Parts: sequence; C-alpha cells; structure tokens
Amino acid sequence: MGFQSRKILFSSDIAIISDFCCRHPRDGVGYEEESEGNNILFVRSGAFGRIIGKKREIADSANVLFFTKGHSYRFFHPVDAGDTCTIITPSVEFLSETFDGIVHSRFSQDFSFHVPPLLASPRAVLLHNELLATIRHCAPLLSVEETLTELLADTCRMAWGRASAPLVQGKTRANRRHELAEETKILLNRRIESRPSLSEIAHVLNCSKFYLSRLFAEECGISIRRYFIRLRLQAAVQRISEGAKDLTNLALDLGFYDHSHLTKMFIREFHVQPSVFRNRVLNKTAKTYKRAPNFQR
Repeated sequence: MGFQSRKILFSSDIAIISDFCCRHPRDGVGYEEESEGNNILFVRSGAFGRIIGKKREIADSANVLFFTKGHSYRFFHPVDAGDTCTIITPSVEFLSETFDGIVHSRFSQDFSFHVPPLLASPRAVLLHNELLATIRHCAPLLSVEETLTELLADTCRMAWGRASAPLVQGKTRANRRHELAEETKILLNRRIESRPSLSEIAHVLNCSKFYLSRLFAEECGISIRRYFIRLRLQAAVQRISEGAKDLTNLALDLGFYDHSHLTKMFIREFHVQPSVFRNRVLNKTAKTYKRAPNFQR
C-alpha cells in the first residue's frame, strides 16, 4: 500500500472530501480491494482501470465514478504516473434530503451506488475545481458547503435523474418557501462583513440546510453563496465610489480572501476591474469647470 496515500480535506454532515493519490506503476491487474464507503470519485490527473466481474471500466478526468460500500473491485493502471483523485463520500442525510422522492427504495442505510461511470458535465468540472479552491484557500464555510452541495446535486442528478418532486405543494407551502428565502436575505445583509455558514443560517431559520440551499436557488434564481457575493460586491462598489483607496483592506473587510479575489469577482460581476472603476469615478468627480452652472432661475 506504499504506492497510495489518502487524506481528508474537508468533513461535514454533507460529505467527507478526501484527496487520494496512487503512484502504482503501469502493470497488470492488481489485487482486489473493497470500497470503505459509498463514494463519488473525480480524477484530477492520470487514469486507472476498474474491473467488476468481467467488466472493465476506465476512469480519467472526463468521467465521474461511483463506488459502492462493501463491494470489491480490482484495479489496473493503463498509463504511467498513476492517478490523483478527489473522493467525495456524501452522507445518507444529504442524499435523503436531496432525493426524497426515492429515499425509501434507494437511499436507506444500505444504499448503494449501482451506477456506471458517467461523463462529467462541464458544470461539474467547474464546480469540482471551485470546491477544491475554496478548501485550499480556507474560504468561508458557506462557500465550501454550497459549492459542495451544488456539485453533489449536479452529479447525482446525472446519475439518478432529477431530484425529488417539486417542493411547492399548495399555497401555504409556497408562502413558507418565499418567507424562508426573504429571511435568508435579511440574515445575509446583517452579516455582510462576516462569514456565516449554511448551517448557521439554516439553524436560525429552523430548517434543513439542504432544503434551504435548494429552496433559495429555486425561489431567487441564484445560490445563497452567489447572492452573498453580490451583496459584498455591491458594498465594494459603494465604498470605492465613496473614495476607498486601499483595495486590499477593502477586500479583507468584506470577507474576500485578498485583493486578487476581490478583483476576480468584481470583473466577473461588472466586467471591469475595481481599479479601473475607481479611476473612472475619480475622473468624473475631479472635473472642474471655469464657470459653475447656475440652476437658479
């Protein structure tokens, strides 16, 4: 087992995220292994082969693989350098909340991933890398949890079809959903310069964070994470227009990692660099006229 290493990158009641590296040389079929959990695996580099019975499956960065707890597999490496992967072990609670329409038949305690390898969607590829970035940079827990939830929902939807039936069931339910979305907005605005987690918000609102994450996206057309980023960017625009000069301090005050993170988010949202926007404001406000206009009549 000296060729393999595995370490936990993140753990919550949503899922456990692990980094897995195998540097086994290219050779024939290896020994039999047993999956320790119901895992979703994303290959970041390299490739490996999996054999179940007489069926051979190749795993590389274009695919998503599913492993069933307690099931045995044999592996082989068709290329040199082995493989580096991200392993996500979703909790039964998350799967039950997300796919409650089939929970009794598929997501019980003995739930298993009887799913063949799937082609990763472009969105899943981006979310996977965004998730790793949030963990690597010690991002606010809200960013990590929501990115993880989005990635799992996207991947599981590919594997088992759409999630549970539409959440709206009657006027009362619809009103409650709307109220929860609006209360979430209030909480985010009150915590604009802090870093609330999805768990904290859901606890205050007395609901499941999985339910709240889906509900908010469906009600508002945007995830809680993206909504919170927009609030902070709006605050950045206001403070820059009011004369803020130190973009590094501004970024840290508003909960961004650093100057570059603020700049990246600012460009994505407004299609202009914050420094360019600041100069634009300065140019407009610095103009003087030889004769000031007289608005009196």
